[in-house]
Amino acid sequence: QINADKAIIGVDGFSPSSGLTTPILEEAETTRAMIEQTVGKVIVVATANKIGVVSNYRTIGLEEVDVLVTDQKGGDIITQMEIPKDLAIVIATTTR
Repeated sequence: QINADKAIIGVDGFSPSSGLTTPILEEAETTRAMIEQTVGKVIVVATANKIGVVSNYRTIGLEEVDVLVTDQKGGDIITQMEIPKDLAIVIATTTR
């Protein structure tokens, strides 16, 4: 059995109503199992094009997510949504 200090998860869909979702059943099950074995923070990475998307299979609800890392556009979208108050939002910046 493996326990992780933190889980950093990329997602296909991030929605207040459906939580984290993916179109692949096995991916949802694997991600859920990884999160269940995490003793620390659950960190989700989702760019703007993933926010508001609902795919076929639910991984976890947003109440289980500690930190969302997104881009500026994603941050703008998130501020318009009802998300858990204790969900920390980190806006990643890029340089080109």
